[in-house]
Amino acid sequence: MMKTTLPGILGVHALTIDAGGGVLLISSDAALYRVGTDGKSARVPVSIDGQSADVWNVALDHSAATWLVAAGSDGVNKAGKLGADGALKPIDLGGKEPRQLTWGARELWFTATDTTLNRWTAEKGATAAGDARCNAVIASADGAHVAVRRTPSDAVFLTPSSGPLTWTSLRPSVSGELVSISNAGELTFLELGVWRDGPPPDSQLLRAARNGEPVLLRKGPYLRAAIRGSRLALAGRGKAGLVLEVVELR
Repeated sequence: MMKTTLPGILGVHALTIDAGGGVLLISSDAALYRVGTDGKSARVPVSIDGQSADVWNVALDHSAATWLVAAGSDGVNKAGKLGADGALKPIDLGGKEPRQLTWGARELWFTATDTTLNRWTAEKGATAAGDARCNAVIASADGAHVAVRRTPSDAVFLTPSSGPLTWTSLRPSVSGELVSISNAGELTFLELGVWRDGPPPDSQLLRAARNGEPVLLRKGPYLRAAIRGSRLALAGRGKAGLVLEVVELR
C-alpha cells in the first residue's frame, strides 16, 4: 500500500496508523512526524504552554483524535489531546507522570513513570488500576480487553476491562513491543532481534491466541509496528534512513 524511506530519521519511539491510513511517528529524537498515504512526511510541531515539547508516545481515541505523552520545558511528562494548532492540552492525571498510553473505546489506560497502571475517563478522572507494576499496556478497540506487560518479569497478562480486574496469564515473557490486542483477546507482539555481533538480526512479528503457540506474521529489520483494523505499519532499519511501510494484514 505504501513504502517510503525517511532520510535522517534513524530510530523510532512509537507509531500509530491514523484514520486516513497515514502514520503518526515519533522519532528517536522525540519529534512527531505525519506520513501520508503517498509516503510524504512532515514534522508536526508540538507545544505545551507555548513552549516546544518533546514527544514520547502517541495514540488515537475513539474519535480518531491524536493523544500524546510529551514533556515541556519543565521536563515533566504530560498526556493530552493534540490541538489543530499543535498545542497539547494536558489532562489531570492525579499527580501521575505518564509514560505510555492506549485507548480502549472511551477509556484511556496509561502506565506511569513509577510503573503503576492507571485508567482515565472524562467523567471519573484518573484512578489506579490495581497494584501490579507494568511497563506497557494495550487495549482492544472495543475496550473489552486490556493486556499489560509486567515488570520486571516481562510476563503479559490479560483482563476484561469492565468489572473487577481479573488477570490471566497470556504470555510468559515478551521482551519486545506489545503491538495490539484484538477484540477476541489475540495478542500481536514484536520480538526484537538482539544484536551481539555482525549484522543486526531480524525481528519477528507474532500473533498468539490465548494459551496458543505464536504464529509468525512478518520477519525483518523492524523496530516498531502498529495495527489499525486490517492495516499494519512497520518501521525498520534502512541504509538511507528509517523505512516505513503500510500493508494489508492477512
